[in-house]
Amino acid sequence: MKIYMGRQPILDRARKIVGYELLFRDSEENRFPMHVPQDVSTAKLLINSFLNMDFDEVVNGKTALINFPIEMLRNKVSTLLPNKRIVIEILESVEPNEETKDLLRELHRKGYRIALDDFIYSPEWDDILRYVSIIKIDIQATPLDTIPHVLEKLKSQKVKILAEKVETYEEYQECRKAGFQYFQGYFFSKPEMISGNEAEISNSLIMQIYREATRNVINFDRISKLFEQESTLTYQTLKLVNTRRQSNKKPEIKSVKQALVYLGEQHVRRYVCLLAIGKLGKNKPAELVKMALTRSRFFEQIATLTPYKREREEVFLMGLLSTLDALLDKEMSTVMDSLPVNDAVKDALVSKSGRYYPFLAIICAIERAEWDKFEHYCSQINIDSQTAMTFYKNVLRAERKDLLIAA
Repeated sequence: MKIYMGRQPILDRARKIVGYELLFRDSEENRFPMHVPQDVSTAKLLINSFLNMDFDEVVNGKTALINFPIEMLRNKVSTLLPNKRIVIEILESVEPNEETKDLLRELHRKGYRIALDDFIYSPEWDDILRYVSIIKIDIQATPLDTIPHVLEKLKSQKVKILAEKVETYEEYQECRKAGFQYFQGYFFSKPEMISGNEAEISNSLIMQIYREATRNVINFDRISKLFEQESTLTYQTLKLVNTRRQSNKKPEIKSVKQALVYLGEQHVRRYVCLLAIGKLGKNKPAELVKMALTRSRFFEQIATLTPYKREREEVFLMGLLSTLDALLDKEMSTVMDSLPVNDAVKDALVSKSGRYYPFLAIICAIERAEWDKFEHYCSQINIDSQTAMTFYKNVLRAERKDLLIAA
């Protein structure tokens, strides 16, 4: 099966290429597919660039800038990748709050460089910029005569400033005079299309691997045997290990089990999470994946205002699992039998009952415009219905913003 991506060069003041922004594509058309959720597009881009293709060839030995939505930062998938080879690009939809500060501080501590995309200055960012290496300013959205004022605000920060969407020689010269250090845009190069091939891996096998990876303690004998069933997974796992080994002392990997043990439990779980996000929706409408992501975010947010605020992870997981029956063409009871999730999640998804069911009933009522049921189940978990609807609209607004930014 053919796979695609775009890459657009980033240049320094000497007009030398210092890196590439990698862009997800799902066809020969050189544009972002708006129907694909940001989480899924990032997961597929990472799988394609690091595991299906030769990453060094993709970026010509340079650094890659890759967009990461907030959910991918929360599940720490980015830490699977070598910190010397990537810059983690944060979308403008990410708010400058305490959670963002904590996530970026941890990535910075681990040696990752951070870029803020489509940056618009506000004082709320001041305490976070210490963890940022690059700030990208869209010069088509930011009037050039206001840029010196923005750069003056950033002078005290140890950040490099990148002008993006530079489309003419005149704009390039103005950006140089303003003090930008890096440049990106159609004046230098449109995104270049790169293609490769990917072997199909069955959803059933991915789910079996997911089941093993979500156990309290991973049994490396069992999970390695599952990886060994598919040569593509064996190849991808060995490639992942190779990209992570940055020391000159590279131990010889003699088996899939040794490779997984080398990664360790945390990184194996993140790797499997990446595979699941990127592959489970491949042959299904992207709307099913998007619905699961919307539900999980919504459940997590409203849980903070209910007696279930200490169980946000459980209801978040319930949202992610809530469309698996349609994705896998199986009864939900069959899907749940193969996963080690708690009884409250199973009861809600399979028998429409139990402690967590009101969360599922609320989102289903919204999706079907059944407002009496919506009011009823909001009262069941002690949340005001108007507040719940505000949370839902905020989730949708954030998702639309992510898609527009990624285009």
